[in-house]
Amino acid sequence: MKSIIGVDVGGTYVRMGVVYEDGSLACFNMYETAEFIEKGTFMGNLQNHIKSLLDNYPSLGISIGFPSTIDKGRRTLLSTPNIPGLDDLNVADILEGFFNLPVLLEKDVNNLLIQDMARLNLTEDRDTLGFYIGTGIGNAIFLNGRMLHGAHGVAGELGHTPLYKAMDVCNCGNPGCAETYIGGLALQRLQEKNFPGTPMPDLFKLHNGDEIILGYITDLSVLIAAEINILDPNCVIIGGGIIKMNGFPHKKLEEEIMARTRKPYPACGLVIHYSKGDQTDGVIGAGINGFKNFSAVSRHVSTPAR
Repeated sequence: MKSIIGVDVGGTYVRMGVVYEDGSLACFNMYETAEFIEKGTFMGNLQNHIKSLLDNYPSLGISIGFPSTIDKGRRTLLSTPNIPGLDDLNVADILEGFFNLPVLLEKDVNNLLIQDMARLNLTEDRDTLGFYIGTGIGNAIFLNGRMLHGAHGVAGELGHTPLYKAMDVCNCGNPGCAETYIGGLALQRLQEKNFPGTPMPDLFKLHNGDEIILGYITDLSVLIAAEINILDPNCVIIGGGIIKMNGFPHKKLEEEIMARTRKPYPACGLVIHYSKGDQTDGVIGAGINGFKNFSAVSRHVSTPAR
């Protein structure tokens, strides 16, 4: 069976494995991202681990998700805030030159949505939005049968939507970005200030009726409903570490989203799903994306010298 090397690069872990056409996964491994940075160079370690897989599993190509903004051609990482040395780096050219295989780059959250859509059997005629609430706010947009990349390749930066009258400076350098107030780091600050005796994993379990927690849910719903009202999707998928916390008030979030979604449409018929993902999702999503786009990336690879 044909296979592709799928890689999911994150700020904490680098995950990789061999993905087959039916979406099955072999030889899945996780490595700490810090080890890739501290022991040699990130790209050198990435190449070595991919080579180990290819030595045992000859594959059609390599598909990688990065926590980055990526250029329109999906060749160059424009900005990767949590991994030094990757900004403005043409990773696709480097890896294609090293392995003489086609390489596809994609935003990590887009690969998560691809895998979630496959798991939920959502066909490509279903316009679908993905919201992944973790340290920041990941957003993926699937419209008209394809992932939305935008004019410069950086569509879906919902976490950097400026909020009215908000002035706190985000890590991106702009004032008032949504994830500064709604992302996981903001939730941690909320916990430290208001519930210092409660371990972070139990925050929703013990306090999901508290006015402060309900306010956080409302703020999150406003951001999600805003994109729903703009893009009019069939489906919404919500996931990420915050959503999976013990006691997270899923029903309350849904009620708040629907209260702010315009009637009759897009509210009528809107379906909200939750991601049931695990550590392998980004790798499998990268593999599925690779099979879909293989013909598009293969033209970049020269014929080997004979």
